[in-house]
Amino acid sequence: MSGYANRRAEKCSQWKGGRSKTSEGYIKATLKPEDDFFRPMCWHQGHWYAVLEHRLVMAKYLGRCLLPTERVHHLNGVKDDNRIGNLQLLSAQKQHKNLHPSIVCPHCQKQFVLVNGNPIQTFI
Repeated sequence: MSGYANRRAEKCSQWKGGRSKTSEGYIKATLKPEDDFFRPMCWHQGHWYAVLEHRLVMAKYLGRCLLPTERVHHLNGVKDDNRIGNLQLLSAQKQHKNLHPSIVCPHCQKQFVLVNGNPIQTFI
């Protein structure tokens, strides 16, 4: 992303600091020019690039881009708590899935995972 595009975004009346919450509860961040190294992990959004913040925090900690197969797990189950001490890198989706016990609703047959004892519908 060019510095010009980033400055232009910051002047927009809709600008909220380059961070917003996704419908799933994760924080989406706008990639800053100094973080251009991590662009392969991002998706293009208008004039700038966006990335899930927990993935960017882990990538910066490791000093490398994350592989598409790698998952970042929130240890406390809070999806917007992106402190490095709350994040765990997992090598695959299957490994992540094994961290959460799942249950099947006897009424609707939908599968749910338990996070901190609360059922959350999965997207399987």
